[in-house]
Amino acid sequence: MAQSKHYDLIVIGSGPGGYVGAIRAAQLGLKVACVERGKLGGVCLNWGCIPTKALLHGAELYQEAVTHGTEWGINIDPSAVSVDWDKVMGRSREITGSLNNGVGFLFKKNKIDHYEGHAKITSGRTSATPCTVEISEADDDYYSGTGGKNSGTLTADNVMIATGAAPNELPFPRAMARRSCRATTHSRSPNARSPWSSSVPERSAWNSPTSSTRSAPR
Repeated sequence: MAQSKHYDLIVIGSGPGGYVGAIRAAQLGLKVACVERGKLGGVCLNWGCIPTKALLHGAELYQEAVTHGTEWGINIDPSAVSVDWDKVMGRSREITGSLNNGVGFLFKKNKIDHYEGHAKITSGRTSATPCTVEISEADDDYYSGTGGKNSGTLTADNVMIATGAAPNELPFPRAMARRSCRATTHSRSPNARSPWSSSVPERSAWNSPTSSTRSAPR
């Protein structure tokens, strides 16, 4: 950023709460900026909810065909069925990529400025001065990062904090911890493979310590 810009509203975070709020505010006539340290759409769209549902849908299709195919008159030999994990993961990433581009399109359509980086509120609004938000380079720690080199400052009359939640770690023994991973690390790994059963140790929408376990096709 060459110089500081002023907005009616700055939205920090572009997940389902952030990008929807930013778009609606712009539709109501406000000048809006959105700061996101990762990809537009946040964890839910890019690494959590949406790609997980895509993977689960593939597993459900497999299970229905192999387990109940004969009921529909479709004879399938389970021992002859194979799973192409590259295509399974690739389809999941294609879906998230399409939705990510969709959010970017809606931002442009509604004239919302998108800033990529780590946002930090440095001062609140007073009777004489607006809110001040410092933008810095995002580091690798998505949930607990503090940002790197300062890249500029924005001001706004209002700030909407839509940073979502961080996952709670399950009380696994250390020996089992290496078998679990977060959505932000597993889903975006090009070499990711699903085990026969996978534990999802986070529910980012609710910050719940509970987990869910699903069986994957063998």
